[in-house]
Amino acid sequence: MFRLFQDRYFKMQLLLTGAIVLVAYFLYIFGFRTFIFMDIGADIYSYCWPMHSYMHSWFTDGFDGFWSFQVGLGANIFAYSKDMFNPISLYIALFPPEQMHIGYISATIILLFATSFLSNGYLKKVGLSPFASMIGSLIITFSGYSICWGHHYAFGVMFVMFLFILYAFERWLIEKKWLMLILSTALMAATEVYFFYMTAIFMIFYALFRFLWLHDFRLKGFFSFFLKTLLLALIGVGLSLILLLPQAYTILASPRVGSSVLPSLDLASPTHYLSILYRLFSNTLLGINDFQGVFNFYESPFLYCSILLLFILPSYFVRPLRTPRRILVISIIIAGIVTAPFLLNPIFNFFSADRYRWTFLLVPPAAIAVGYAVDQWFTNKKYFSTKIFIIPLLFIIGTMILYYMIILPEFNDTEYWIPLTSSIVVIMTSVFYFLFFWNNRKQSFSEKLHSGKRILTFILAAELCCMSLLAISPRNTIRQENIVSTPYFDGTRAIVEQLRSTDPDFFRIDKTYSQIDLNDAWIQSFYGEKMYNTCISTPVNDIMETYGLRINRRNTPYFYGLADRQLLRNLLSGKYRISQEPLQFTDYNLLFSHDELYVYQNKNSVPILFAYDTQIPSDIFNDLNDFEKQYALYFGVVSNQDLGLSEVNMDTMSSYKTSSISCSFEADSLQNISVQDDYIVWDNDMGSTPELTYILKDTPSSPILVNFTLDFVLGSSSSEEFSEKKLVLPDSTLYYYETDDQDRTVDRSVTFALTPGKHSYQLYIDSANMAGLSLAFSNLPLDASFEISGFEVKSLSFPLEKLASQLRQDCARIDLFTDNYVKATYKNDGDSKILFFQTAYDAGWSAKINGQNVPVYNINHGFCGVPVPEGYSEIELVYTPPFLIEGAFISAATLFGIVIVLIFTKRQNRNKKSS
Repeated sequence: MFRLFQDRYFKMQLLLTGAIVLVAYFLYIFGFRTFIFMDIGADIYSYCWPMHSYMHSWFTDGFDGFWSFQVGLGANIFAYSKDMFNPISLYIALFPPEQMHIGYISATIILLFATSFLSNGYLKKVGLSPFASMIGSLIITFSGYSICWGHHYAFGVMFVMFLFILYAFERWLIEKKWLMLILSTALMAATEVYFFYMTAIFMIFYALFRFLWLHDFRLKGFFSFFLKTLLLALIGVGLSLILLLPQAYTILASPRVGSSVLPSLDLASPTHYLSILYRLFSNTLLGINDFQGVFNFYESPFLYCSILLLFILPSYFVRPLRTPRRILVISIIIAGIVTAPFLLNPIFNFFSADRYRWTFLLVPPAAIAVGYAVDQWFTNKKYFSTKIFIIPLLFIIGTMILYYMIILPEFNDTEYWIPLTSSIVVIMTSVFYFLFFWNNRKQSFSEKLHSGKRILTFILAAELCCMSLLAISPRNTIRQENIVSTPYFDGTRAIVEQLRSTDPDFFRIDKTYSQIDLNDAWIQSFYGEKMYNTCISTPVNDIMETYGLRINRRNTPYFYGLADRQLLRNLLSGKYRISQEPLQFTDYNLLFSHDELYVYQNKNSVPILFAYDTQIPSDIFNDLNDFEKQYALYFGVVSNQDLGLSEVNMDTMSSYKTSSISCSFEADSLQNISVQDDYIVWDNDMGSTPELTYILKDTPSSPILVNFTLDFVLGSSSSEEFSEKKLVLPDSTLYYYETDDQDRTVDRSVTFALTPGKHSYQLYIDSANMAGLSLAFSNLPLDASFEISGFEVKSLSFPLEKLASQLRQDCARIDLFTDNYVKATYKNDGDSKILFFQTAYDAGWSAKINGQNVPVYNINHGFCGVPVPEGYSEIELVYTPPFLIEGAFISAATLFGIVIVLIFTKRQNRNKKSS
């Protein structure tokens, strides 16, 4: 493949790639901005940055295992493995968190050059000339998918691996060299299971098409080739199983994956087809953050592969490019795009989503189509009918007129210039392409061959440069000088170090002000509650649903922590709280302040591994409300299995009392609000943002419960968007304050998910000295309305401190604690008990008591429980990702087999040469 450097067009391609990268990424390369997005592409900030910082600790502190207690309530890191174990992520992780932005921009450039390199080798293998390979490689490298999805590094790495598989397949098809196909398959299967599934479907049809393109159909020869190819792919998969099996387990065990989206031949809404149409012209015609197409900027199809493609396609229906086979292929592709929303999207997304992430599969075929037509144009002395180029020009002008009339007026003033500039580039580029083809027909063949190539290259490079610049530069990113002022670098790390110097036990930290940075615990090295994970496990999802935690089922990657479920937090070793304001909490004592952060200690926190001796029947537990479920866990364990424990006496739960606090509703300054008896009715036909204020008659000195029923109704337009998952409802917030003029801040608030329909809500507040409450709803749809009824505030009285103290007296002693291994001792003076291991249940956890294996139960709806017998017990808890050992064994056996075959083949070749 390194013979490519002997090709002058390949050298020119690398120079053009470097020039386009330099222009499009100028602000990031020279440090004016960091390649950390804060807009629609904020996954780099909220997901990649903390994850890569966690990986950086592997290089500085050593690898600590495959389970992480830092995010959520514990997580199998194979749920992140598609983003962790690829080469680019390991490269980025070499940089410390404060300098990781350098790793991001350099990794992006590496991926672009790798795409350019592999594309050229692949296109030459499929038979394109050096010049056409250069044109096609530039189109692939700066395609919409590569540029826009590429900075989500798993997507960028996947795209490179996909090209690697295509190149390796062509080597196998043409040269019968098989090793690279095995290695490329193994590399992608090991790190990108989700995209490997898409690629596998594509490669089945691609292999069939390429074989029939090069050979006459003979049944025996075809099946022989197909079976050999399948065998090589399976060997590659076998080699990857050490990573593929554990990763596949986390994906399949997630509630995000299912069979809820089935394929059909139904046509989609006009918005789908407008998105497909205008994404052919540009990445940004439909906007970025105020995207006007279907879904959002990223989930809509990325089909842009240069406007040159639109000029080339009609040529396949006229001589000299026209053949029945080519027309059939193009017709199939067009039919696929038309039926993509409801036919191809579910298939390529494993029947679990309606998304266009699979459209990377279309980029290389598009580049081949352009490259082949360019070859014919510059090598065929028979001229094309240049009249055919009038058709795409008129088509583009017509669609752009429609664009200016319907779509462009929908953009707001701040985002208007991006689609407007994109449309100007589209029109100007189209005119230049048309003039090139029209003028080129008058030149002699030798003139067309030399000057025409330079002109076409210049137009294409200028177009790709402008389109990439518009997609990357006008983005909301963090400036380099502001890196250390982001929330990731507040005083939390110093606070954690100070707490650990005096408290060696396991403890979780609740940050009241951290509502977006869900994975901040990874970058700040503490055990937190929140988590942003592509594949949240079923037990964690069960925890959220059981205890009424803030959950939006359309956004299951987000776990917002325990929020106002303070009684549950006590049981999960939530020992400390960090706030940006000096507040008074009923169950917390102020310890110290640092760097404008205030640290509180929970009086009722219970250590990890405490014991239960009674069990609550599941049917009784499920009938309790959200508060009562938490309170019940202080008296007994909940499980669907018979754990051999005595049944708890539910009368003991009557120890908690409530008393009503009267409150009055303030309606003076509200628009579109009417009060009807016990109902508050609001209609959003004027686009107002409601905030309902309640004044408390008495100041509570104990925690309070706020109960209300809310009937939230979406209009027909919003309902359709909600069902298509384009509309994401904003969370609602209950603020509490001491004085009327006090600012509404995140520290003094409880956030909950607003769900369409009529639902009851119950919120817990443990702050003292409250004078009032404000129920705030922001950014609601214009056609929404709601009714609130039954709003009541109750103060709580219960012996929580006594109950927590009793649980603390029956705990195991931790002798050794790591993310992967826990060793403890426990003395049980009574009958058999269940130790509550306060982490999310996972089948990878195993336990030993005095050297004997014991089961790990799923208790309390999503947590781990370990049975302990009477007497003294030495307890070991070990985490091994499910299927890791089995996968490692198969991978090792496969590798051994490959090595044996290579040795045998080498000896066989040597013997042939000697004979």
